[in-house]
Amino acid sequence: MTTRGALLHVTASREGKELDMDLGLASHMRDSKIAEGWVVAADPTGYDAFRS
Repeated sequence: MTTRGALLHVTASREGKELDMDLGLASHMRDSKIAEGWVVAADPTGYDAFRS
């Protein structure tokens, strides 16, 4: 299994909600596919509000 990671700055909008923040992504790859993945938001409360 291989571990991959990325740091991102994302912006998005949906249903009148706006997202503008930094995220960290980590994933375990197996057979060139994501087997497990995690997102770490700089503002977890804001991220949850956008996704709800």
